[in-house]
Amino acid sequence: MVKFFFCFFALLILSGCGGGGSGNRTSVTGVCKSCKPYFVRGSWHHPQNHYEYDEVGLASWYGPGFHGKPKPYGETFNQDAMTAAHKTLPLPTIVRVTDVKTGKSVVVLVDDRGPFVYDGRIIDLSMGAAKALGTYQKGVVKVRVQSLVNESKALADYLSRHGNKSGRDKSGRTWLEVYHQEIEGRYGHESFEKSPIVPTESLNSKAPALSQKSKSVSPPSIDDFLQGLEKASPGAANVTPQTAASAVVSKAKPIAAVSYTPSYISVGGDFVQKANAEKLMLQVQNNNPAQVIETIHPGGQKFYSVRLGPFMDEKKAQTALNQLAGMGQTDAIIVKN
Repeated sequence: MVKFFFCFFALLILSGCGGGGSGNRTSVTGVCKSCKPYFVRGSWHHPQNHYEYDEVGLASWYGPGFHGKPKPYGETFNQDAMTAAHKTLPLPTIVRVTDVKTGKSVVVLVDDRGPFVYDGRIIDLSMGAAKALGTYQKGVVKVRVQSLVNESKALADYLSRHGNKSGRDKSGRTWLEVYHQEIEGRYGHESFEKSPIVPTESLNSKAPALSQKSKSVSPPSIDDFLQGLEKASPGAANVTPQTAASAVVSKAKPIAAVSYTPSYISVGGDFVQKANAEKLMLQVQNNNPAQVIETIHPGGQKFYSVRLGPFMDEKKAQTALNQLAGMGQTDAIIVKN
């Protein structure tokens, strides 16, 4: 019974931490490429039918292995352009990506699908976008992703009016060029851009971030817990402060636990042939744990990369990175997973 009523009161507290209602949604109109459900890596993904989006999670980046390859709507991927991939946002969507730690932000065009690594990652930035945000060397960072609703809808409508049947601009411009030349800055987002960074709960993150509001909520005292318990169930009067405190502490321990996030080193970029990645792994592992990682592009193409680690000590990771640089692997980077 103690466990039941503890959970009851815990749910009451947590219910005050969530956001408000979803409000009105801006439906997707005009061009929306790759907006139908699709199947990748054993799971169905269902693109949303509206532009509103505000999520906190992990951002990674992609580049060399996909540079020059086709995106879902036909344009080729340019690793240096300010673009990104997302699993469920309509294509195209304009989003602001903010590094939660530094507060720095960039605006990018979501025009590709990914990332398909299920560890809390919600967006894959192009290499150029990651460099602009200052997260290229970090590899994986915590970000807030917010859609620019009016600009996203305006871009889709423009492409619908002035593009061909496949959504390509008839003048030959890329979607990103159309956005910069026809849409950017014309739909008033000053208030949006000045909004504070308040991490919202991420449905994709293993450890969702608490909102600023939830941080100010204090847990119930033992006396409050007992009073509420007695009101809810007179038969629970035999519960003592000691047993109640024990229940609260036993429940709180898992929440208070903090684990160290190991480091890895990504080296060599992406390979189409698995044998080439395996060959590189043997060359660079140098007594460090190493493995070949497989990723799948939305088009079905498999790519292989080499990862060293885990390193539980940052100094050891840096030492290994220096050794790789001495071997000519100057593009290797330390990442957190």
